[in-house]
Amino acid sequence: MNYIITQHARQRRRYKEVESEVVLTNFLIELDMLCSISTRKNALYKIAYKDICAIVKKETEQLILVTQRGFKQYDYHLTKLIGKLKVSVTQDKDTKKQQDEKNGIEHEVFRVNYKGKLVFCGRILDIDKSKVYKNNPKLRGDFKFILDLDYKLFTKYYLPKKLNKDILFNSVDEIIDIIHFEDDKYVLNDFKRRKSRNIKGKIYE
Repeated sequence: MNYIITQHARQRRRYKEVESEVVLTNFLIELDMLCSISTRKNALYKIAYKDICAIVKKETEQLILVTQRGFKQYDYHLTKLIGKLKVSVTQDKDTKKQQDEKNGIEHEVFRVNYKGKLVFCGRILDIDKSKVYKNNPKLRGDFKFILDLDYKLFTKYYLPKKLNKDILFNSVDEIIDIIHFEDDKYVLNDFKRRKSRNIKGKIYE
């Protein structure tokens, strides 16, 4: 197995220190031993724990460290992270574009998190363009679009009960009680946030 380190993995920002290719290669080898990435199918993988993350591309006979952040605090050794890192398949731009075309995505929907930043939380889909939805008999009729929101929103906000099912509509004016248009983006309205059940006073992101 060949281990390749990209320039972006060595230096994510111009003002950041350039990391040693040898150190990162050893880090990637250790990451592979811990998460068995080389035994998985060819894909783009996200390995993360809290605010640290690495993106690794698995190809035939090689692993590519695309980018990484946060591991320097552990000196690029993973002993303290055993059992904590989670591996998931992520998407590169080409795969995302293909997925968007398959679903008939017209617009992405965002929400404002507790830090005041916009984060993705759903999609507006064109039913006629969607290979997934256009042949669904439940969606046939006089509607053009479907609002598809992340189910995790129900753990973060007090949302209207009608959002438990797909929202079908023809014009955004019909769902202004849910989303609005702001700075060329569709944004979730300011619903009341829920408090975490685990830690008193902690607010979900």
